Amino acid sequence: MGLHRTPHPTNPMAAQRNANKLHQRANSHKEGDANYTKINQLPMNKLKTLTIQFETQLLQTDIQRFRGAIIKLLPQKDVLFHNHTKEGYRYAYPLIQYKRLNNKAALFCIGQGVENIGVFFASNNFNVRIGNKRHCLQIEEVNAKQVDIACEEGQVYAYQLTDWLPLNEENHTTFAQADNDEQRQEMLQRILTGNILSMLKGVGIRVEQRIEVCITGVKERPCVPFKGVKLYCANVDFVSNVRLPQHVGLGKHASVGFGTLTTTFNND
Repeated sequence: MGLHRTPHPTNPMAAQRNANKLHQRANSHKEGDANYTKINQLPMNKLKTLTIQFETQLLQTDIQRFRGAIIKLLPQKDVLFHNHTKEGYRYAYPLIQYKRLNNKAALFCIGQGVENIGVFFASNNFNVRIGNKRHCLQIEEVNAKQVDIACEEGQVYAYQLTDWLPLNEENHTTFAQADNDEQRQEMLQRILTGNILSMLKGVGIRVEQRIEVCITGVKERPCVPFKGVKLYCANVDFVSNVRLPQHVGLGKHASVGFGTLTTTFNND
């Protein structure tokens, strides 16, 4: 079920070459094509993000424990921290995400999550237990941004997506039974486009042009056991015509560190 592991675009020239694939792909699309995605046209949108990195070292396998430790600190159980309501689970895009950045614990907030993070600081208690260890969370860095979310013809952005979980029970079989790597890659591109659209919808943003995605490299990771189910996992390099926030999560279980995006190149 493997894909070709194409090289990661490590410099602007390589990223620009890969961008040509994106432009060819965009020019070849027609309305009604299964790979064509067009959403309502609105002006450029601004989106607030906030990344809080702590000094505490964190294992990838401890991110869910880190999430539980933060929730326990809260004087009031804000739904955006845990996505549970009285009626059940909040299935919308997660606006507060728990991550491991530079091997350290981090929180990523987006949209309304930036406003609600004040609940955490209001607790005035930063002593947590993560697994069998106790920590006093010390903030190492705070990065607040206002990102212009734009999707414009001629603009190319290169990204890397780490520990991405693209498949669900329904499409896993289809992916496994695909005839060749090309079909699998096309499927992953459609899923990734859908993940981007879901994220934008979750923060109340629609962009002007159609979103194009071209995957330029896939490195399969060991399957991830999550709640008793083994999930297909991959690190993916791709180029797109949409500007996305640094560290935003895409795909399944984005709230607990999967599918974290980093920018590798843009031609602004």
